[in-house]
Amino acid sequence: MLYVLRISGEITIKSPQVRASFQRRLAQNLHAALASVPAKGSLKQDGGRLLLESAHTELAPILTRIFGIQSVSPVDTSCPAVLSDIVETGTRLYTERVQHRTFAVQCRRTGSHAFSSLDVNQHLGAALRADNNRADLSNPQVPIGVEVRNEQAHFFHDTLPGPGGLPLGTGGRATCLISGGFDSAAAAWMLMKRGVELNFVFCNVASAAYEASVVEVTRLLVERWAYGINPRFYAVPFFDVVKNLKESVQPRFVQVILKRLFYRAAEKIAARTESLALVTGEAIGQVSSQTLMNLRAIDMACTRPVLRPLISFDKHEIIALCRKIGTATLSGAIEEYCQLLPQKPSTHTNVKIAQYEEEKCDLGILDAAVEQATCIELIAPPQAKRSCWIEEIPENGVLLDCRTEDEYQIGHLEGAQWCDFYQWMEAPPAIEAEKTYVFYCDRGLQSVLLAEHLRKKGFSAFAWKI
Repeated sequence: MLYVLRISGEITIKSPQVRASFQRRLAQNLHAALASVPAKGSLKQDGGRLLLESAHTELAPILTRIFGIQSVSPVDTSCPAVLSDIVETGTRLYTERVQHRTFAVQCRRTGSHAFSSLDVNQHLGAALRADNNRADLSNPQVPIGVEVRNEQAHFFHDTLPGPGGLPLGTGGRATCLISGGFDSAAAAWMLMKRGVELNFVFCNVASAAYEASVVEVTRLLVERWAYGINPRFYAVPFFDVVKNLKESVQPRFVQVILKRLFYRAAEKIAARTESLALVTGEAIGQVSSQTLMNLRAIDMACTRPVLRPLISFDKHEIIALCRKIGTATLSGAIEEYCQLLPQKPSTHTNVKIAQYEEEKCDLGILDAAVEQATCIELIAPPQAKRSCWIEEIPENGVLLDCRTEDEYQIGHLEGAQWCDFYQWMEAPPAIEAEKTYVFYCDRGLQSVLLAEHLRKKGFSAFAWKI
């Protein structure tokens, strides 16, 4: 199957040297995306287009998640770039499809030919026009695309939008503070769209189950969008930091000082990973710590620039973006940890007050927490991914449904028992060493997490995607 990939316009206007560099990186990311399927394909550069030839016929959903791709058109067929051949092929291919419907022929051409793009539009359009169907150039029910590229003409009826932006890995490296909620996932996606390679820092103020949920959201984001890079997830245990904070700081300043400590921890991780900036999901006025004055007081805790791509977004826009990128369902299931929220938080903390209150904290405890941070690989090697999956339930297998209890009650696989995902991640019940535990869920993400969790404890566990 042939796919016509249109490169983001931002790439094509770069200088020749920069454009060539960006296109090489885009090609690397494309091959990484193919390897994740896995699928093989040959890639050919043709001006502002990439032509991808692959035996795999279901690549469009993956290709539309590669930054730097403006749109993707699966090609129906091709023919020589001769006007009569184009009209004959297009008529044979689309006559039945346009019956009783409006259509428009939209030709794009590059190279030297004896005809123009307008000639193709007019001649093929005339051949397809009949009493029961007509052309509609503004809003056709059937858009017919023709890409004439030198000696070949490619036909397609469907053009899928890509994310655009710049190839991932061309914009430097940053460290994203991730909470698992809507905001930080959306902010991370927007920075990746600008070509920025990310690592993630999570400051855990709650529990192992909370951490597992945040890892799940981040892993989904990375597996869907981060083709070509290998982001890492750093989990910093903040329990002792929070305890010291609550004992030292006036309650109304706790939120601001906690954010400053988050920034300090993230910057220490950023120094390890040679990140140039921090990324957060903050938006002006969304919560008490995100007023302009509070953000100014928080910013002064670190030396690296803080990038806030959502600064002017409202919550509805952020949630809509999360639905687009695929993280909304998982982010919506994460409950906000509210034990640190004072009844009357300060909304106008100036820099001097923030520094004074922070000086009451023992920053040695923060340094110790960063030293204890665990690093999680978000993209497992193909071999590791395969090793977690199983195709048949063994005789000694225990089948466990790790979806919600409501979903289990509505319907589940025969013989499956329900298990509470968060309980099993935090403190699994009594497990029999001689048995094999097989988990399943709708997306396969929770089941893999549980299987990996038990494997680390020395038990036999697998994931089975339904």
